[in-house]
Amino acid sequence: MDGTFLGSIDELSIYNRALDASEIQSIFGAVSAGKCAPPPVLITPRGGFYTNSITVSISSTDATAEIHFTLDGSDPSLNSPVYTDAFAITNTTIVEARSFVDGLPFSPVACEVFRIWNASSGCVSPPGQVSWWPGDCTPLDLLGGNDGAVIGNTTYQAGNIAAGFSFDGISSAVVVKNAPNLQLQTFSIEAWIQRSSAIQATLTGSASGNLFAYGTGGYGIGMYNDGRLYLTKAGVSNVGSSIAVTDTNWHHVAVTKSGTNVTFYVDGVAEGPTNYNTVFTFSSNASIGGTGGTAATSFYGMIDELGIYNRALTTNEIQALVSAGSGGKCPNYPPLVIFPPANQNVPVGGSASFAVAASGWRPLSYQWLFRGNPIADATNTLLSLTNVQFSAAGSYSVIVSNSYGSMTSGSATLTVSVPPSITQQPQTQTVLVGSAATFTVGVTGTAPLSYQWRRNGINIGGATSSILVINNVQTQNAGSYTVRITNAVGSVTSNPATLTVASGQFSAVMVGANGVQLTVQGEAGANYAIDVSSDLSDPANWQPQATLLNNPAVWQFTDTTAPGISQRFYRLRKTP
Repeated sequence: MDGTFLGSIDELSIYNRALDASEIQSIFGAVSAGKCAPPPVLITPRGGFYTNSITVSISSTDATAEIHFTLDGSDPSLNSPVYTDAFAITNTTIVEARSFVDGLPFSPVACEVFRIWNASSGCVSPPGQVSWWPGDCTPLDLLGGNDGAVIGNTTYQAGNIAAGFSFDGISSAVVVKNAPNLQLQTFSIEAWIQRSSAIQATLTGSASGNLFAYGTGGYGIGMYNDGRLYLTKAGVSNVGSSIAVTDTNWHHVAVTKSGTNVTFYVDGVAEGPTNYNTVFTFSSNASIGGTGGTAATSFYGMIDELGIYNRALTTNEIQALVSAGSGGKCPNYPPLVIFPPANQNVPVGGSASFAVAASGWRPLSYQWLFRGNPIADATNTLLSLTNVQFSAAGSYSVIVSNSYGSMTSGSATLTVSVPPSITQQPQTQTVLVGSAATFTVGVTGTAPLSYQWRRNGINIGGATSSILVINNVQTQNAGSYTVRITNAVGSVTSNPATLTVASGQFSAVMVGANGVQLTVQGEAGANYAIDVSSDLSDPANWQPQATLLNNPAVWQFTDTTAPGISQRFYRLRKTP
């Protein structure tokens, strides 16, 4: 291409006026600090649920900026009202604001949603909801702490209740981390949805778009291009409905799963139950409006008020959500412990940690208990203990509370144990072939203790007690023996003990008038040689005395040359 620049370009900017020399020099002087982003517009207080009414103010640190705002979820323009003073909100409202300088947009659009509720607002709160993403200009989960992260071209637009997520059907989604409290087999998923096209659920070329889905093996709810719903074990199988959403109006959709029963709902009308026998696995993140932490099969439309429950809602509960209409769901969710702390067994002096997962209207507060008594400064989801001593053993639980109630978890037991330690090592020994060998180990440590004897580093089948007895020892039993002792908090391996198998021995020696009678015990059918020597100081003095072939296990030999000799030594050797 002619005129292509050879080099790098950074921080290119175009202005609608001529900058003066001092402004150019200030940009140069800023060096790596670069240019500042336009001051944001601040809407206070932050959006959320408020009772009856709330007074809202809007500000900017740029005194030259003119702030325009809207209350209907549309982006502010120069035609929108100019902000001059704080104002009261008495109904659920989307407040958007933006600063303008010299008639041009200056700041990004700020958005806060104020949900006004009270006893007469008509909202509902089915129990068991573990996560709730209303899409009120934020991807926050109001209950379970599973806050999302917006990717691609996801935006916020006026929804069915307040604001909602808007997806382009190509590259947009909200990523939700793979959280334990969402790893469910029995559940309900419900939301308000609005299709952007009556004939396409996605623009990715797929036959369907997902409303909420994990990656391979996890669960997901989605919509085919023809508007039918499905529940999928992603990448493996699915089950679908015949009821469908076939227009671009707002509709409430839901799926419930209890055991193998799956029921679909559109605007409170149930279809099912349908049999779907599967077990979900969870190895990826999830996506609102996408798949497995990505924008794959991105939904083409809007999703509002997405909720996930740890149980199957009843038809009446689904219909109550539909009937609530703009009243939506109430925030009065007391805490619900999803995963209580688990039992721990640690060595004395070691570390232990207990964790709890809970949902409920945030903020949630935590107070850990030991044997029913509060632990000072233990007010987080995780309780960590270090240098644990026997006095720390006992039951641990946690109280989770919010402004709507409290719940105490089940108790977890901390067991403080002593790892195994060997007090008596197995001993090296030599035994005669055909006899028995016994190895014993002495151990201290917290029961139960398990044992595994090994020969030459290989486990011996069935050798799982503190004593190892080998009957009818043969030459192939010779080797190095160890034992590994294990309990819940540790293990230890003994020193090796060597087993030497002797192929024969002189079991009796008798001196008589005819010579020296030797009783020999050995292997039946084996060949042996008997050597003699009168002086052990020189190995060369050993001389063959007898060769004995195919002998029984016990036999006798008389050395008739021994009489008259002052001393004689005998040696038994096994021969080929």
